[in-house]
Amino acid sequence: MQTNTKLTLSLITSVIALSAGLAVASGTFGAIAVSPQTGKYAIVVNRGSRITAGKEALKQCKASNCVVSVSFRSACGAVAQKGKTMFTGIGSTKEEAMTNAVQAGGKGTKAIAANCTK
Repeated sequence: MQTNTKLTLSLITSVIALSAGLAVASGTFGAIAVSPQTGKYAIVVNRGSRITAGKEALKQCKASNCVVSVSFRSACGAVAQKGKTMFTGIGSTKEEAMTNAVQAGGKGTKAIAANCTK
């Protein structure tokens, strides 16, 4: 009987530890797809996985040569542009993400759009 009690306690401890790990891994995903040649882009947020967010961003980008530039979880993503060159950034707020995208492009780069996961 004592062995069964130890086994039960061990299983309960394992379930609690796994549940805690799942809580840490929670959050929704976002992705930004850009077309280097056309300047088209798409920002997708609140998807259940990084893969789903990336696929949806590619679909919404509306250019055959779009690529996923960045993906993020429980954060914000932004797009900036300098000419037809697109830059992306992430941050904990829209403002931080836009600042990071603009800094990636340097002088003359303008923020275009940003969005955040829930």
